[in-house]
Amino acid sequence: MANNMPPSLAKLLLITILPAHVTDEICGDLDEEFQLKIQEQPNASAAHRWYWHQALNTSFHYTCTAEKLVPIFIMLFSLAILFLLYSAIALLSYGDKAFFVDDFWYNGNVHLLFLEAKFWHHISDVFFYDFSLSMLMNKNAILWSLIAYFLLTKLKSSKRLSLCRFALMAMILMFIPYLHGVIHFYVLHLSPNQVGPLIASMWLPVLYLICPIAYLVSTKFKESLFEYHAL
Repeated sequence: MANNMPPSLAKLLLITILPAHVTDEICGDLDEEFQLKIQEQPNASAAHRWYWHQALNTSFHYTCTAEKLVPIFIMLFSLAILFLLYSAIALLSYGDKAFFVDDFWYNGNVHLLFLEAKFWHHISDVFFYDFSLSMLMNKNAILWSLIAYFLLTKLKSSKRLSLCRFALMAMILMFIPYLHGVIHFYVLHLSPNQVGPLIASMWLPVLYLICPIAYLVSTKFKESLFEYHAL
């Protein structure tokens, strides 16, 4: 008798992935066709294979949509940036002296660190450093991040601001401290003990804001997509 029922795992897959407003309709249609297959073919395994094939195809169709894939890509990208920045700050805090021989540490071009082979060679070392929360704390960076996030939540609710403009505003707000630090490097002559704190104040706002901004951009994208389909 169990062979005359659709595969339970395949049906669970559909119920889990499909949007609620289409689940009953699609599952009902597949169940009806499955029963027809059972009646037409004495071998129930063929009907089970057919149901699995339909369930996988349907699940893939509803999973690989812009509404789902774009937010996933944005969040994965933000997590990758988060890890790279954490690694850079950890190396800045705990790296040996040989790690700081390059001129870009002192002329404001600290982004060149991510193009250095030694950075990628030593990136795994960050897992063995003694983590200190103070390494990731900076009052000015925290204050700016809170202000930027507050402004972005207000901008996100504006219907007149497009997704692209909102994302651009988010990037500008996130990188203002970085640009401010670059200007400091070019205008002021900094001593070696001033370089580290300034670089941290440039990187930390990006570290704080990258995931919240990814979330805001993702929700703004979903809202824009919903408004587009509603037209």
